[in-house]
This record gives sequence, C-alpha cells and structure tokens, in this order.
Amino acid sequence: HELESERRNLGGSEKKISKWIESRLIGAARSVIVVGPKIADWYREQYGINNVYVVRNIPKMPNLVTEKTPFLREKFNIPSGALIFIYQGFLVSERGLEIILEAFREAGPDRHVIFMGSGLLEDLIADHASRYGNIHFQPAVHPSEIIKYTAGCDVGISLFENTCLSHYYV
Repeated sequence: HELESERRNLGGSEKKISKWIESRLIGAARSVIVVGPKIADWYREQYGINNVYVVRNIPKMPNLVTEKTPFLREKFNIPSGALIFIYQGFLVSERGLEIILEAFREAGPDRHVIFMGSGLLEDLIADHASRYGNIHFQPAVHPSEIIKYTAGCDVGISLFENTCLSHYYV
C-alpha cells in the first residue's frame, strides 16, 4: 500500500532498522507487489531486483453511475448553479484538508466543498460546516454507496502533502 521504509511517521532508528530488514529480506522474495509504477521503480533501483510487479489498489466498481445525481445537492441544500467539490477519504492533516478549509472559508456562495470520510479532523471539519454555509461534512459510508455520493459532484480534490517519499510516489 505504501513505500514501507519511506513512510511519513517512520524516522530515526526505526527507519534504519526497517530499511536494514527490508534490504536483507527483499532479495529472498519470489515477487514484490506494489501499488504504483514509481514505487516499483524505486524498489528496482534501491535493491537491484527485477521481480517487482504493480497491482493497482483500485476497487472494482460494477454498475457505475454515469449521470449526475442530485443526492448531495439536496441533502446539503446546495443551489443548482453552485459548483460542488468533494474530498473523500481519511480526514487527517497530511491530506491538505486545512488548506481546503482555508480556501473555502473565503470562497463565494457558488463554491461548495463536501468532506466525506472519518479521521482525526472530523471535529474541525464539522465545526467549519456549522459556521460556513459552503462547507459540508458527510461521515464515511459503505464502499458500495460511494458512487451515489460522488456522482453529484463537479470536482474531486486530492491534496497529498509531500511529507515523505511514499506520498511523493502516490
């Protein structure tokens, strides 16, 4: 799922030990499976191995909605002409959520953002949603329901902050 020895919260002796273990064991692996081509290239270059394969971490979504749905527009009483932005995922700092909140605090009434998910910043986002009419919070839903929510939005937002090599290669 990540470039394991290059994660954000890994540092100091823990990082050195992780890299040492990785370097000793990776050559014995029959195959190394990663989620993206840049991570695959990193492992090939770092350890001189060729048995690295990419398997995308993307769920299979049968019966995708192909037309816009008014579900979130109606739920949050968003005017028909307003542009809807959505962030879906973990509500944590390294995803740039504070930057998004700041931008939408100053955005006009024709720009709405919906934060959908769960995490440490839920309370901060819910507080903003109670004070700003164009910021909305939707708790996480079952994966089978996500498309129903996403289909009514105009712009998806994904701001991974480049805090480590693993995020850089996302």
